Amino acid sequence: MRKVVIIIIGVFCSSFIHSQDLIVLQSGDSINVKIRSFDNEFIHFSIASNNTIEDSAIAQSQVATYIRDFYLKQKLAITTVDSAQTPKSRVLKLVKKYRFFTNRYFQNEEKLFTKELLKLYSDTPESYQLMKQAKGAAEISVLTGFMGGFLLGRSIANAILEKEPQPQILIMGIVATITSISLQIQYNVKSKKAMHTYNKSLKSDEK
Repeated sequence: MRKVVIIIIGVFCSSFIHSQDLIVLQSGDSINVKIRSFDNEFIHFSIASNNTIEDSAIAQSQVATYIRDFYLKQKLAITTVDSAQTPKSRVLKLVKKYRFFTNRYFQNEEKLFTKELLKLYSDTPESYQLMKQAKGAAEISVLTGFMGGFLLGRSIANAILEKEPQPQILIMGIVATITSISLQIQYNVKSKKAMHTYNKSLKSDEK
């Protein structure tokens, strides 16, 4: 039972400490309290003393001003300032690079798509041109990849159904698939170069 009482007192004291008000006296001194109530003449409050909480009061004529939850507001103000003063990085990062799959680019842990990358590169002409070329390669890669998949699928279906073989369709499917992969690699190479050029321009601006 004694342990329970100690725990309750500890929790209460902790709550008190983290919600203190500030009373500034006419003399210029200040006291940390928890304001409870007001009447015509006095401000009634609780104050921590020797690990206990005591109730007290002070004449309003002695008080210059008071601030409720002063220390909580101070903590929030400091947190807000720190957050505002922390600049976001403009540097791009390449994440999970694969040889035959699309590179993915991130800025401040946020994934950027091709349209967003082009907008970001608008002030860096070399990066912008490289990204436009990469975008064109990616778009054609999608079309040829779809075509290659369709033709290869048709060739496999003909073989399963034991129809007359059409080697030209198989060859066209293979060529379209290889073209698609080649264009995807071209996208990765050009978009990566655009990223490096952009990041290098940031370093030049900082000098």
